[in-house]
Amino acid sequence: MATAQLKARSLELAHREQLLERVFKAVKEKLPEIQKRPDYDQIATLLLREALTQLKVKKAEIRADDTTQKALKKGALNEISEELGGEFRIAGGLEEGTGVVVDAADGKLHYDNTLETRLSRLQNPLRASVYQILIGEKV
Repeated sequence: MATAQLKARSLELAHREQLLERVFKAVKEKLPEIQKRPDYDQIATLLLREALTQLKVKKAEIRADDTTQKALKKGALNEISEELGGEFRIAGGLEEGTGVVVDAADGKLHYDNTLETRLSRLQNPLRASVYQILIGEKV
């Protein structure tokens, strides 16, 4: 009986894991749609400010996807440079991802603040809450 209960619990956990993986995969696929939001300029600014604040540098190169670059060039880059008293410039695009990657100290410091990386960072802490929502429990 104990073996059957253990097997049932293992199957339940495997099912839970598959469900969570499908949810997070679906979310990741929808991340680029965030760029269509009317407030994406503010989101891009927040991503950059957070990355630069985490690195605590006065000079950095920023790589961003095309939409994020356009949003930052509208004035946010200059605003953040003045606010943080630093020299920050856009150094190119991203091969993949939505958001910004900041490099400083000749590449020795690196901060990936793309939406995909942010989701990966939050995935483990969110697992239990997401599963509770999926099965209809209150969080």
